[in-house]
Amino acid sequence: MLMKKNICKMIAIMILLMGMVVFPQNQTVKATENKAYVLYVHDQENIAPKIQNALKAGHKYIVIPKGEYYCTGVNLNGTDGVTIKATSETVVKQCGSDPILCVANSYTASNITIKGGTWDGGNVETPVMRFYGDINGITLADMTITGSADCGVRFNNAKSVKIENTVVQNCGSYAVLCDNVDNLTITDSKMNSSKNGLTLRTCTGLLSIAKSECMSNSGYGIYASDCGDITMLEVTASDNNAGVRLENNVGKVSMKSIYAKSNKEIGIKLYKCSGQIAFSRLEPQKNGNSGLVLEECTGNATIYKSYAYSNGNIGIDVKKCAYVKFNGCLVKYNSNYGINVDGNTRPDNASWALKIVGTTSQKNSDIGIRIINMPDKNNKINIDASTVSNDNVNAGFYAENLGFVIFNKVSAQSNKGFGINANQCKSVTVASTNVSTNSDIGVRLNACDKSKVTDLVTQSNSKSGILVKSSKNCTVINATISDNKDYGFNFNDVTGTNKLSGIVATGNANSGFLFTNAQGVTLDSACSSLNNGAHGIYVADSNVTLNGVDVESNFWCGVSATGTSANLTVNGGTFLSNGTRPDQYEDDDNLCAGIGIYGGATAKIVEATCNKNHGCGVTAAGADDGSLISTISVYGCTASENGDHGIGARPYGKINVTKSSNNVENFICNNKHTGFILNDHCTADYVEYCTITGNGKAGISISENSSADKICNNTVNNNTEDGIHVSESSKASIQSCEIVGNVQAGIGIYSNSTVAKIESCNINENEHYGICVDTSTVTDITNDSILNNLWAGILVRNSSNVNNISGTTSQGNKTYGLYVSNGSSANVVSCNFNKNTNDGIRVSDSNSVVSVKKSKMNNNEGNGVTAASGAKISELTSCTVSGNAGYGIYVSEKANLIASGTNVTSSGKDGIRITGSGAKATITKGSTSKGKANGLVVTGNATLSVNGTKIAENRRYGIYVANGANAKSIKNLTVSDSGADGIRITGKKTTATLITNVNSKNSTKCGLVLTDNAVLTEMSKSTFTGNGSHGVAVYKGTTSNKVSDLTCSGNSLYQIYVEDGATTCLSKQK
Repeated sequence: MLMKKNICKMIAIMILLMGMVVFPQNQTVKATENKAYVLYVHDQENIAPKIQNALKAGHKYIVIPKGEYYCTGVNLNGTDGVTIKATSETVVKQCGSDPILCVANSYTASNITIKGGTWDGGNVETPVMRFYGDINGITLADMTITGSADCGVRFNNAKSVKIENTVVQNCGSYAVLCDNVDNLTITDSKMNSSKNGLTLRTCTGLLSIAKSECMSNSGYGIYASDCGDITMLEVTASDNNAGVRLENNVGKVSMKSIYAKSNKEIGIKLYKCSGQIAFSRLEPQKNGNSGLVLEECTGNATIYKSYAYSNGNIGIDVKKCAYVKFNGCLVKYNSNYGINVDGNTRPDNASWALKIVGTTSQKNSDIGIRIINMPDKNNKINIDASTVSNDNVNAGFYAENLGFVIFNKVSAQSNKGFGINANQCKSVTVASTNVSTNSDIGVRLNACDKSKVTDLVTQSNSKSGILVKSSKNCTVINATISDNKDYGFNFNDVTGTNKLSGIVATGNANSGFLFTNAQGVTLDSACSSLNNGAHGIYVADSNVTLNGVDVESNFWCGVSATGTSANLTVNGGTFLSNGTRPDQYEDDDNLCAGIGIYGGATAKIVEATCNKNHGCGVTAAGADDGSLISTISVYGCTASENGDHGIGARPYGKINVTKSSNNVENFICNNKHTGFILNDHCTADYVEYCTITGNGKAGISISENSSADKICNNTVNNNTEDGIHVSESSKASIQSCEIVGNVQAGIGIYSNSTVAKIESCNINENEHYGICVDTSTVTDITNDSILNNLWAGILVRNSSNVNNISGTTSQGNKTYGLYVSNGSSANVVSCNFNKNTNDGIRVSDSNSVVSVKKSKMNNNEGNGVTAASGAKISELTSCTVSGNAGYGIYVSEKANLIASGTNVTSSGKDGIRITGSGAKATITKGSTSKGKANGLVVTGNATLSVNGTKIAENRRYGIYVANGANAKSIKNLTVSDSGADGIRITGKKTTATLITNVNSKNSTKCGLVLTDNAVLTEMSKSTFTGNGSHGVAVYKGTTSNKVSDLTCSGNSLYQIYVEDGATTCLSKQK
């Protein structure tokens, strides 16, 4: 590199010394001879001066002999008819900042030919060759141009440019750049491995590229904008970022045998081109984006026998163009649509906006052929003798928002979506067509104004054979519809005049014929529906009465009715074993019932037997948005052994159930799921006189914004989930029911639901809770018997509220009688919570609040009453807490108790225990007695205020304050007959703030003990008599400076004992 720089410097100095001649502007050099002039040059010589001198001398045919040379730049300004030829072994390297060969702006030149050799730009940021000015006729042939940091060859304002058998490569910006060129011919050339291969801007005349390649460029292979006629033949544009892009061109475009492969983006794209377009045998393959794109092109386009394979987006994409005709094309393995046509408009001089003839689109990852947004009725579309088959991932044909479309002699098979899917079209014709083995619906006509289907075969599709939806004026003549895996023939929301003739629907997995909100439909005698696997009878928006009908073994419903004007009456009859479908469709309570009422229909069902159906025995379902409510009245029916629910509604259904006029009650037994269910905005005025037993889920379920105004006089026993389940913002009222032996709760109320009352019910021996209220509200639980349930008798949790629990016994349950948690609340009056395996009442968690009055919490195996983890018992008034095996009352961890007039007796542990940081209790009146441990304990940073209470006959301390607790106020109470000290205050940071008017007597040990660094802030007007040790004992490390008006007498040792080291105003008194 250093040698090259030194040589260049020496050459430049020599040129200056020699006074190199520069031709004046616009001067024409006169030829001195026409024969070849061979330069006499040496290897590594700068040949620029000798070429320039040869031109000055008028030589027309200059030969550069074999060798390797440098060139500081030769201008061809003003030359005419000059040929510069280098032998094939010649290498000319650019030296300096000027192009090797150039014509400068404002100069003229004509009939220039450059041939042979390798012209190396030396990575200089200047074109290797640059031809500006007024140039008429320039040919580059048989050469290699390489190594420019900018451009290999650049033309501006040139005319009649030819590039033949030339390789231009390894250039920084452009291999070949043509601006304002008029008439360009490129043949047998390569424009590779640069940023952009061939770029044409504002070029006119005939622009022809043939038998050439533009490959491995980091930008475009070929880019043309604002140009005239362009012809490409046998061109390869592969392995570029984008293959070919033409935009804003006004001339005709002709491309034949174009290979655009493995480009990172689009293979071939034309954008806003206005001339006619003729494509033949294009092969855009394996491009990272779409293969071929036409966008906003207004000239007529023909795409003939082109093959778009394995592109990363759409195979052929046409957007907002004029008339386009596909003929004999093959499009497959593309990652999006095979062919997409969007928004074409028929020009005034054409009969059609789009034709697709003899074209195959297969194994694409989305729709095979997609045509949309051509709504004008004059935009006619003809798809003729085309095949769309072999596993397109979505539909074979998709048409949307079209004016007039014909599918004629089309085969749409084995697609993984629809075979033909037409939406929002003014007129659709499907004729002599086979649409089979698709993974969705065979033919789907949606929101079409007029449709005609003739001579159709649609079979073995994974959904319906034909779906006509939200359409008008449909005629179907001569169709075989068989073995489809959904409906054979599905009419949905169809109006106008609809004629069906010559239709055979057989072996379909769903209904043979389905009519939903269909008006004006005529089905003539030549139609049949055989061996279908769905509804036996399907009625939509019709009025039907069935008397004594037996409907059995249909794949879906026995009878199905739908639509706001549908009115079905069933008198008697048996509806057995409908829904013979496989178990893979489990958990559907709507579509395989013995009798199903949908879409705002109304039904009256009297003394019918609906057993052993795969879905519900009877079901009602309205619209998902609540605009339609389906209604059923059930009288004295049997719905048993069904594979889903016995009787159910979901969504927006209304079902009332009662006994018949013959006093026949309802039996809803042994169904796989729920016995009676209202789900998703469903209602019932009454559900009564039912025996609901042995069902696989709940006996009765009211869920998802549903309501049952009165659930009464029912027996709901032995169901596998809750007996009665109310959930998800639903409402109910429950009275006079027997709810026994259910595997989960007797009554479960969940998720923002509301129950007005649970009254006069027996809720016994259920395997979870008797009543569970979770994130919900119950107004009244009254006069119920809740016995022997496996978990709590009543559970209230997760911000729930029970306004009133009264007159109720919750007894013998295996955990709690009443458990309130997670921010919930309950008010309890005159109830019994006895003999439960854990606590009688337990309240836990912050913001949980319970008020309890005049109730009994006796003989429980845990605590009588527990408040824990920040919960609050706002009122425990006039209650009895007796005989519990744990604590009588237990308050812990930031919990709060306010008790008044409550008697706590015979506890297995402490009578009342307040423990844990933030725990707090206020106790007035009442008593705590005969506990097997302490009477009243406050410990672990808890706080106690007690007033007017009697604490007697406890086996250990009467009152025990320890471990950092604070007895803020102990006053007006009697502590007697304790098995240890009457009052003991102990531990560092333990404080008794005020003790006044206390009588502590007859304890086995001391009346009051202050020990282990505890502090007694103030004590007055208190009496300590008859205790078995000291009356008052104050030990070292404690503080008690404000003590007055004590009476200490009759104690066995000291009346007042003060140990050395105590800080006190007291002194020893024997």
